[in-house]
Amino acid sequence: MLEALGEPREALSAFQRARGIAPNDMRALLGQGQMLNAIGRHTEAEAIFREAVRREPDIAALMLRDYEDAAHWFEKAVQCAPHNPRLHCNLGNAMRDAGRGEDAMPHFARARTESATARSRTRER
Repeated sequence: MLEALGEPREALSAFQRARGIAPNDMRALLGQGQMLNAIGRHTEAEAIFREAVRREPDIAALMLRDYEDAAHWFEKAVQCAPHNPRLHCNLGNAMRDAGRGEDAMPHFARARTESATARSRTRER
């Protein structure tokens, strides 16, 4: 609400306090990242978003509701963990929801392939 009133620095402070009280709260984590981004502290925002995606990739995209931005962060996450089927699926979902269905298809296919590979490894053990 503070951001909507044009006060992103105050909103950032509120999100930081919220994280101090509830450090695992995704809304506080994502809010902090969004406010850092809004005031031009992009490197810090990226670190926050990476943490959110690492913790809960599906919740991060859902809560951000900025599907193009979510796709951007999922692309970075996929670069860090290219064999993670959940990240590929979430990237595909974000791309699809951002109106980039053609771009999404290879990630859905990769998610299926990586998931099958993981199941195969599990059976081998």
